[in-house]
Amino acid sequence: MSNNTDWMPGIRAEVLALAVRWDGVLAAKPDGVKTNAEAWGIPDAEVTGLHTLIEGAAELLTTVEGPGATATLREKCREAFEALEKAMRALYWYFSNPKFLDADRVLLGLHLHDRTPTPVPVPVTQCTGEAITAGLHLVETILGAYVNALSGDERARYGVRIYYGIMPQGGASVEEAAGPKHYLMKPPTTGEELPNSVFTRKHKHLFDFEGESAKTAYFCLRFENPSGGSGPFGPIFSAVIT
Repeated sequence: MSNNTDWMPGIRAEVLALAVRWDGVLAAKPDGVKTNAEAWGIPDAEVTGLHTLIEGAAELLTTVEGPGATATLREKCREAFEALEKAMRALYWYFSNPKFLDADRVLLGLHLHDRTPTPVPVPVTQCTGEAITAGLHLVETILGAYVNALSGDERARYGVRIYYGIMPQGGASVEEAAGPKHYLMKPPTTGEELPNSVFTRKHKHLFDFEGESAKTAYFCLRFENPSGGSGPFGPIFSAVIT
């Protein structure tokens, strides 16, 4: 089966045309009620972000192709298309779901999956992340860049499992560690030491740690393929719960 790693066009005008096509398809309401983006579980922020980036890239592309192009404008254009392609690759994460219909891929101008079954490999890339304070006792994890990219098969990076644990100030007692919340006795050094986990296919996840203020939440991420095969743990990161 082809892994479709070459789906991104190599010419800016074609990248822009594909982005414009996606913009229209995501906003369409084939059932008259839900947009395609809503039906496919794509967050509004990602759809709006794509639309905004298209407008900026289109304007700059027209400018740099004219007689008044300067080195500064060409650099801005390069940065605009770099941001647009990054947003498109983030959206492709949703489109690469094995359950995504071929008819929808045609609508989006993407290659069809061939029908020759091949095993989905276990992920070999790491997923990084960061934790930010999103409000009182709220912590949001933001999935970051891939590092040590050793495989081009995007099917292996089907989703991400977020491992997490909470440590009271000074570390948990034996009783607290053995209790229902499995508090941490010391800062973890690997994801295997984190007692809880949640799976997501989104790029952000909000945790509500009500009643845990002043404790530290630790996180570690790793990719999973559609069968639950896990890749290597990424680095540990943390945030103090407000």
